[in-house]
Amino acid sequence: MYALLLKNIFQFIRNPGGILFALLLPMIQIITFFNGIGGDPKDLKIFVVNEEAGNCDGGRILGNITYDDYEKNCYFTDISCRFIKGINNTVLEKMFYENYTQAELEIPDFSSVGIMYFEKNFSFALEERIKDPLSMPDNLISVSQIHIGLYNPKSIS
Repeated sequence: MYALLLKNIFQFIRNPGGILFALLLPMIQIITFFNGIGGDPKDLKIFVVNEEAGNCDGGRILGNITYDDYEKNCYFTDISCRFIKGINNTVLEKMFYENYTQAELEIPDFSSVGIMYFEKNFSFALEERIKDPLSMPDNLISVSQIHIGLYNPKSIS
């Protein structure tokens, strides 16, 4: 092991281009890659249509999960507010709308990146989906999903 280490050290000393190639090139590749990819996006607008809890009372409603120890079940109340609260405000600025069509019409005006839509009985449907996912009706499967439509603001205007 010592002999191989010495051999490699002498090779690097005799050929300085090898040092540059072995050490500098990977660092240049990393710097170029991360500058090309960029950082996290910031200050994007997304429209939120929450038919379950509206605008979550300005952020005061956080959703409630109660556990019934006797029945071994969880019960959800306004859980959509908990999902909305979990969105980082520096990345996505949330703008609340009453209905989907109103939000869709205002996308070009505000350059929104999309619409996040929660249906009326989202918490109940999600609760049922967790309890028995195999025998759940199709309409409840759709209600228990967060519907997101993404748009490119530059292609709309």
